[in-house]
Amino acid sequence: MTVYLPKGAKTYVMDFELLGQRVKRSTGETSKRKAQRVEEEFKAEMRERHKKFGSVQIPTYWDAVEYYLKLRQTSSQRSKGAVARDQANHERFISHIGADTPIDAINAPMLAQYVNKRLGGEGEKKGVAISTVKREMNDLKAVLNRAKEICPSYTLPQFPKLQDSDTRVRYLSDDEEKSLMSVLPDWLKDVVTFALHTGARKQDILDFKWRDVIWSNEKPTAVRIPKPKSRKPYRIPASKTIVELIVRLAAHKEGDDSHVFRALHGGPIGDMKRAWEKAVSDAGIENFVFHDLRHTFASRLVMRDVGLKQVQELMGHSSIQMTLKYAHLAPSALDDAVNVLDQ
Repeated sequence: MTVYLPKGAKTYVMDFELLGQRVKRSTGETSKRKAQRVEEEFKAEMRERHKKFGSVQIPTYWDAVEYYLKLRQTSSQRSKGAVARDQANHERFISHIGADTPIDAINAPMLAQYVNKRLGGEGEKKGVAISTVKREMNDLKAVLNRAKEICPSYTLPQFPKLQDSDTRVRYLSDDEEKSLMSVLPDWLKDVVTFALHTGARKQDILDFKWRDVIWSNEKPTAVRIPKPKSRKPYRIPASKTIVELIVRLAAHKEGDDSHVFRALHGGPIGDMKRAWEKAVSDAGIENFVFHDLRHTFASRLVMRDVGLKQVQELMGHSSIQMTLKYAHLAPSALDDAVNVLDQ
């Protein structure tokens, strides 16, 4: 057996070579026996795929998706709801690409056709935003990149270059926030409060666990976002509101590895789309999605003269370019900058 527990880690890692491939990833298990079982099952699947594909047969698109989803579920310990959303996202390509299409038949013209269809809309359905299509293309690219592990000779097609000119920054006004908070169920109100005061993304909030709360003298001082979109963990100091929220929720804490935010049934929140959309509708708020809570966090900081470099760090942005879309919200800072010439 080649499973071991890295220093400071909670889950065992499998590390082995098989069929000319090096495999090193988390088993997602805290028990060595279960971790060994995961490793043996993984090896069996590798042998089966190698026997099936060899060096000649090319996997189908759905073969690649299943392989990718299996790895995602094993390596990141994502909730069942998150895994289900992953699968639903990739199923969107099925009607266009075809489940049984060999991955080497997925080419640039096919991808360009898909992009045009999504941007232009179908029938009575409106087209989606460029940013949405970019995320979908990134998901597809992730699947095909992983497929190279079971078919090393495979080469990815050229993906369409999409220029995202959408600089939309929608944030809540104070009145809108009051209206929204008045109609939210308590469990969702906690989630929204956390989003407004940390700027964390929805999935980062749903995955947020007690081990990610930083304490000092029995008081929460900061929260850590361990697996953000940028892949670089970052921390956010806890405001008074966040301290009060964390302390209240800590009364029901079930261990460092348990989720901070829970659904009514007591388990992790799988999907809150229906509850969120109902609340937004009941509050009479238009053109507002959950991710706009993140925009609200950043916008309010900038409008209160917090520097863009500080906002970048608080948002976990990998580049200041990503933060610059909020710069127009601080015109007074620009005015003060040019006024130094008159001194």
